[in-house]
Amino acid sequence: MAEQQNRARRRLLSWRNVERCGLFVLWLAVVILSAAGYWGREDWRLDLLANFKMQYYLGALVLCVVTAWRSFRILLGLSLLLLLWNGILIFNFALQSSETSGRVYRAISANVYTRNTQIDRVTAWIREQEPDFVALIEITDAWMPTLEELKDVYPYERRQMWGGRYGSVVLSKYPPTAEGASHSYAGVGSLPYEVMTPDGPLIILLMHPLSPTNERSWKYRKNALGAIAKYVTDNADRAPMLVMGDMNTTPWSPFYTDFVAQSELNPVVTSFLPRRTWPTHNPFLWVPIDHFFLTDQLAPVNEWTGPDVGSDHYPIGLDFYFATQSEAK
Repeated sequence: MAEQQNRARRRLLSWRNVERCGLFVLWLAVVILSAAGYWGREDWRLDLLANFKMQYYLGALVLCVVTAWRSFRILLGLSLLLLLWNGILIFNFALQSSETSGRVYRAISANVYTRNTQIDRVTAWIREQEPDFVALIEITDAWMPTLEELKDVYPYERRQMWGGRYGSVVLSKYPPTAEGASHSYAGVGSLPYEVMTPDGPLIILLMHPLSPTNERSWKYRKNALGAIAKYVTDNADRAPMLVMGDMNTTPWSPFYTDFVAQSELNPVVTSFLPRRTWPTHNPFLWVPIDHFFLTDQLAPVNEWTGPDVGSDHYPIGLDFYFATQSEAK
């Protein structure tokens, strides 16, 4: 009897069982991390965990490979379910890109980072892209000479500064409407600008709510996103609207879902895989927090991510058109 008990104990403590237990603990950890974001409305730390779906997906993929290699069938099945769960949330299955015979406009948005000293790289990329509209976030007083130089292409602008740092500016080839230069407040970190294009008025709304790195800024971001959403719905009948910028929110955060529902904006989705826009210095992180949104009167042609221009964010670009006018023609 004692010998049988010793054999059973040795089997229980075998290396294969230790492997199985260790992989199950890892699987359980990825499950908990994947689920934590669903309660992001309750706590800022849980909301932060919602932003790393790409990492959870890769973790599940590694578990699938290891459990298949070690022939742990039950764990392989559980890992495949975990992979599917995160994959459904990550990959975009309803792409929106389209073609038009009408006029196509180009907009770019860049969080240039307050400590970025490579302003020339940013302006060179702007001139290379030849956009109609430019949104720059976190500009400082050092940007003022450059903004003056860009007036040869972008004679119209609306700028907002906060003590020489964390400023924002919208540059436009097209003039503002009568109310464009003094459009109403749209929430903390936002900058609205209404311009007159060849297809009619267009409201450009730059957004940059606070990064939710603590409870206070998490609450500020929530209030800012709510105010921006209200601005959009209040002005939806005035003109088509392009909303862009550093949202400091990924599509997997419950606050992103709330913003889309409240604003009734259409997120621009033209690629199967979410675009990594932050951070530039760590390729293992894949966090899409810079976005474009459009109202129903506008439609995307293509969206892309620009090169490293010395910031911690990659810039983003969008080609779009006035859907209603183009279809009418």
